[in-house]
Amino acid sequence: MGISKRIFFDISFGASGDMLLASLIDAGLSIEALKNSLSTLPIHGWDIDAKKIVKYNFSGTALTVSHNDKSASRNLAEILSIIDNSALSANAKAMSKNAFTILAQAEAAVHGTSIENVHFHEVGAIDSIIDIIGFSVAMDILGIDEIMFGDVPFTQGSIHSSHGMLPVPAPAVIELAKGLRVIFAPHRGEIVTPTAMAVLRAVGSQITNNMTSLALIAHGIGFGTREYDCPSFTRAFILQDSNEEGDFLEELICVLDDLNPQCIPYVSEKLFAAGARDVYFSQIIMKKGRPGVLLTVLCDHHKREEIKNIIFLETTTIGIRQHTIWREKLTTSFKEILLEGHRVRMKISHDKNAITNIMPEYEDVKKVAEITGIPLRELLRKAIDIFNRTANKQ
Repeated sequence: MGISKRIFFDISFGASGDMLLASLIDAGLSIEALKNSLSTLPIHGWDIDAKKIVKYNFSGTALTVSHNDKSASRNLAEILSIIDNSALSANAKAMSKNAFTILAQAEAAVHGTSIENVHFHEVGAIDSIIDIIGFSVAMDILGIDEIMFGDVPFTQGSIHSSHGMLPVPAPAVIELAKGLRVIFAPHRGEIVTPTAMAVLRAVGSQITNNMTSLALIAHGIGFGTREYDCPSFTRAFILQDSNEEGDFLEELICVLDDLNPQCIPYVSEKLFAAGARDVYFSQIIMKKGRPGVLLTVLCDHHKREEIKNIIFLETTTIGIRQHTIWREKLTTSFKEILLEGHRVRMKISHDKNAITNIMPEYEDVKKVAEITGIPLRELLRKAIDIFNRTANKQ
């Protein structure tokens, strides 16, 4: 089965923590369900208010988080403790912790320190904590399986922060956007915040292909509180698989020219054990005429980081190319037959109502060959004959 429910965020006109959450409420997220889940956090004195408004001639939702928080700042350990000591689902906790950790890594890189020494100021405030954790909770409530977003807009100007005046895009936003497609807009002001970038980078992937195979089931617009010289809002599109079979996968590619060939089967086994959908090695000729190997791995988005770590650890590559692909596939089903008195599964591929291919499961037939001593090639042919005879009688 492919992923059944996805969400796509159009951030070309901006994104912040409150805008992301507001767009979800506008798309149908129950604010009461959201509040009930967030009420398990060990922080108090906050409230969420969402209002339907018209802005830039569009109808959408604006979100406000009110609180009486007096903390000047919080470090990563304090925020992770807040998450751990809540009754949120394991998935919501993991997404929230990942977002804050990635943000801490970006801030540490920008300021030349360690993540342990990073103190969140604006992002450590209750409203930002509610925005980030609320987003993770919302994904659970809405039953979202995959999160996607579009190009990241870079604008101009400057902003005032706890670190003084900063250029736009903010340094943390630039750090978080590394490796992503960006578009340079002529507008002034911070239309994409570090909070939004951390959330999207932590739990989502930038879409690189069309989504014509998906059905739109809901959409929403989230407005922010700042005023700019251009419209500023986030759009959320909740999508569901259409009748077309397929799924979005991450494709990871690297070239290897100095890996001991004895390592290749081991690397393949490790990648499959980690959840890779497919792994294959192709012989190639690299620059200067050197022979090499092209490693290609297909995996689900949530497995991407684990798979990348294995590739870096177990091979000699120093870089991995990655992008999201749409894999269209035929519908498949299984039916058992008796082959020399043993059960063998037959994999049947369908294109709409027509059978396009029939193939016995290799491991099943292999076992029969080992037990009976009959050549494997004969058993493979016989399995298809048995299936065809059985199908013709029905």
